[in-house]
Amino acid sequence: MASAQSTVESGCCRIRYLLLIEYVGTAFHGSQRQPGKRTVQELVEDAAAKLTPHSVPPTVVFAGRTDAGVHSIANAAHVDLERLDKHGNRLPAFSEGELMNALNNFVGERCGIVSARRVHKGFHARHSARVRTYVYQIRCPKSPREARAQALLRVDCCGSLMRRGWVSAHDAHRSLWLAEPLDLNAMRDAAALLVGKHDFSAFRAVRCGAKSPVRDLLELAVVEDSPSTLAEFDLECTRRVALRLRARSFLHHQVRYIAATLVEVGLGKRSLQQVRDMLRSADSRQSPPPAPAHGLYMAHVEYPESAYLENVDPDTGMISAVGAPEIGGEDSDEYECVTGA
Repeated sequence: MASAQSTVESGCCRIRYLLLIEYVGTAFHGSQRQPGKRTVQELVEDAAAKLTPHSVPPTVVFAGRTDAGVHSIANAAHVDLERLDKHGNRLPAFSEGELMNALNNFVGERCGIVSARRVHKGFHARHSARVRTYVYQIRCPKSPREARAQALLRVDCCGSLMRRGWVSAHDAHRSLWLAEPLDLNAMRDAAALLVGKHDFSAFRAVRCGAKSPVRDLLELAVVEDSPSTLAEFDLECTRRVALRLRARSFLHHQVRYIAATLVEVGLGKRSLQQVRDMLRSADSRQSPPPAPAHGLYMAHVEYPESAYLENVDPDTGMISAVGAPEIGGEDSDEYECVTGA
C-alpha cells in the first residue's frame, strides 16, 4: 500500500516534457516571446497554463529560435508541468498522449504539437541538442522556355518579392519563387565549398551575438524535392528545389545568407571563385541580402539517446537519467546563437 502511494505522489511531481512543435511562421512574430506580439512561445505557454491553472506558470524553452516568417516542421522545446487542484493537492501527471491532445485543443490551426515525451530533469531542449536541420524551399521554372512562358515572379537579389502573374496560392508564402531556372549542379559545387568547419562571418547577420563565427556545417545538400503526394498534379512548368543544412548550431541568418548565395550561383550571378572569396574574406559586405524568411523551415533537432532515455522505478515511479547529457564545455559558445533563421 505504501509503495502504491509513493508511486502516485512521485508521479504527480513537476515533470519535464519534450515537445515537438510545428507552426506556420507567417502567422507569428517568431518563436520567442515578445511584448505585444503574437509568438509561438506565448501561444504554447498560454495553452499549457490553461491545463495547469493552479500551478506556477510554465515556461517553454526552444531548441532554436526562429524569426518572424520562418516555419517549423518539428522545432523542439521542453516545459515543466505540475498538476494541482484548487486546494494545492497534486494530481496525476499528464501522460504523453494526454498532454499532446490537450495542448492541441488550445494552440489553434497555425500551430500544432506533433509529439510530447517525458524526459529527465537533466534534459535541456537547447543545450542537449547535437544536430539541427534546416530546409530552405524554392520553386522555379524547369527551363528557360518555361520561364519565358510563365512570368511567375520577379525576385530582386532574393530580397523583397513582387507578384507578377500567377503563383501557387498554397506555396506563395511557403517557398521562394524565382522567375528563372536554376543550375542545380553549379549550386551543388558551391555547396561543397561551404561544408565543413569554417569562419562564416560573411554569412551571418550584423546583430548575431555569437562570440565565434566558426561553425561546422555537417551537410549542405541541394535536392529536387517532391514533398507531397499531389506532386504528380503539380505545375508542369515549375520545379521544387530544397536546400538541406545540418549542423550542431548556426549563426543568426546563416541559413538564409547561404540560401541567397546558392541561388545567385544557380542563376549565374555569382561564380564559384566569388563564393570562395566570400568565405575567405569573412566580410558580410560581399554577401547578397538574406533569402526571405518564408522559404525557411526548422525541420529536425537530433538528441543523443542518453539525453532523454528514462528509467522508471516500478516501485517508486521515480525517473532517473540514463547518462545525463553534457552541457556547455568547450563548445559552450555555440549555445549563444543556435538559430539559422
